[in-house]
Amino acid sequence: MSPDNLYERGWENKIIQQSVLTLPRDERMAISLFYYFDNSYEKIAVIMEIPIGTVKSHIHRSKKKLKVILEPILEKSHE
Repeated sequence: MSPDNLYERGWENKIIQQSVLTLPRDERMAISLFYYFDNSYEKIAVIMEIPIGTVKSHIHRSKKKLKVILEPILEKSHE
C-alpha cells in the first residue's frame, strides 16, 4: 500500500470509529464486540446477557444507521 492509501485508510477508520460512538450504548457494544473483537452472536449474547435475537437486532440496526452516516462521506472521499 502506498502512503496515500494508508493515510486514506486511517482517515476512513477514524470516521467509522467516530460514527460508531454516535450509536446507542447497546447497539454500539454489540457491533463493537462483533466487528472489533470478532465475537460470535452467541458469545455477545452471553457477554451482554441478552437473547441472541436481540444481539442480531442491535447489529442489524447499527449497520443500517452506520450506512446512512458513512455512505455519503466515504463516497465523497473516493471522488
